[in-house]
Amino acid sequence: MMEADRRHGIYCFGVLRAALGLCAMPGDDELPGECVRLFVSWHLVTDGARRLRGCIGTFEPQPLAQGLRAYAIRSACHDRRFPPICAAELERLECTVSLLTPMEVCADWLDWDLGVHGVHVCLEGGASATFLPEIAPAQGWTKAETIERVIRKAGWTAPITDTLLRHATLQRHGDVR
Repeated sequence: MMEADRRHGIYCFGVLRAALGLCAMPGDDELPGECVRLFVSWHLVTDGARRLRGCIGTFEPQPLAQGLRAYAIRSACHDRRFPPICAAELERLECTVSLLTPMEVCADWLDWDLGVHGVHVCLEGGASATFLPEIAPAQGWTKAETIERVIRKAGWTAPITDTLLRHATLQRHGDVR
């Protein structure tokens, strides 16, 4: 499986600059044609502190260049948690590309490893949410806190009960960044 490298983030910056009307769309001749699952994350760096500005991706394999183009723009301009990134932020922006391993259904709510696996929860009714592998350790969360937060991220506002957990599906994935 291909690993994410610096070229992928540079390509995403070129795509974002083009979307903002600052340059032409970059060529993708040097990017492999391999199909991948990916997420593109943008962080604003201020005084050494990193703040998330957008993170969107897909678990459906697609050609690398196509996925980077689509998700560089979606994560920068269409992450509903944030206003669109503007040209004035470019100098302080970092881009991270995560290439993901296939999803595996967890045997139970603890069948994943902090810092190794990301988690994806699917609730009854179709709501879902994901945390990439680095999120829980970066936030200092335990497994239980991570599960609670990913369920809340999926939009669940009621108490988290055994019934909810029995009817929800937890999947894990790795990151080959």
